[in-house]
Amino acid sequence: MDLEKAFDRVPRESIKWASRRRKVPERLINMVMALYVNASSKVKTSSGTSEEFGKEWGASGFTTESFAVCVSNGGGKRGERRGFWELLYADELVITAETREEAFDLFNSWKRAMERRGLKVNMEKTKVMLTGRRPNKRQEEGKYPCGCFGKNVGVNSVLCTGCGKWCHKRCSGLSNVNAAGENYKCPSCLGENREQRQEEWSMEVDGGDLEIVDQFCYLGEMMTWESGAGEAAKVRIAAAWRKWRDISSLLVNKSIPLKNRARIDCACVRPVMLYGAETWATTKTIEKICSCDQWTLRHMAHVRWEDRVTTKEVRGRCGVKDIMDVLKRNRLRWYGHVRRRDNHHVLSKAAEMEVEGVRPRGRLKRTWKRCVEQDMRERNIGEENIHN
Repeated sequence: MDLEKAFDRVPRESIKWASRRRKVPERLINMVMALYVNASSKVKTSSGTSEEFGKEWGASGFTTESFAVCVSNGGGKRGERRGFWELLYADELVITAETREEAFDLFNSWKRAMERRGLKVNMEKTKVMLTGRRPNKRQEEGKYPCGCFGKNVGVNSVLCTGCGKWCHKRCSGLSNVNAAGENYKCPSCLGENREQRQEEWSMEVDGGDLEIVDQFCYLGEMMTWESGAGEAAKVRIAAAWRKWRDISSLLVNKSIPLKNRARIDCACVRPVMLYGAETWATTKTIEKICSCDQWTLRHMAHVRWEDRVTTKEVRGRCGVKDIMDVLKRNRLRWYGHVRRRDNHHVLSKAAEMEVEGVRPRGRLKRTWKRCVEQDMRERNIGEENIHN
């Protein structure tokens, strides 16, 4: 849920009301409200600066925590935040629900609470995402998209006479594509496609319809319907390459010592690449970060693959550590931060939460907690060392 021009719409009287509910001393409340007495503003444009005009609304210079205090107290019985199920940061609110009815109830309750505080929900930027299930919308790829799932097909495919599209062998339900016959119809045309069998999921609330998405960027972290970190890693790699191109003229400058350039890379490029990585579970997709880091180091050291110089030697020339070791160290540091929290803290509750339901068939997914346990075994660290 996104709020439209949130900091400019906050009534100043609600600041006093919310602060008193949080038992803030009256002296501090008067000091804060004195900042807004006879407040005025100007608008600067290319043609000049406008005249001063008064501002009776808005909380310019307000911190995110102060704004959260003002907004979170406006929901009444259902508007209060419920741990990590309802997270409010600045002008963005995340609502988590297990059923459609609960999602409707929570959204409308928060929307009415925001409107009572003089705020407005931006319906265009507010999105809905279902975890564990892709929305019923197919995106076609390539010149010959599959009639069932939209992916581009290759030679091992069969033509459907119903929709006129090619279909993958694994989607066609045939053991051999040569035995399809002249009147073959794909599962989508026959109504047997599992995506079409899913119930249509829509979100109609007070004020209009909300868009259903399969991925969403929240506070710089890419959230997906699969609840994995693969897409987040791809986004971080792309952001790291953009940062690299911004300062590439400095990083490849041979007049600067290589180790000094490597320090700049560790200060400007690697943090962009590893943003939020302490909460990731290491998979093959995330290991692409290693390849990206190797390319950046080889570009800095002017080492080509034809030179047959190992990556370990390149890191030695640059004087940097393996990026996977840095990721594991950050992950263990974050784990210690979570474990040192009180049992009633939101981080502790999220770490110990167990999802109800039946696990699907197949190998267990590589979770963040299993990765932490493996990192601790590699470094011979026990639970007794979490305070160090």
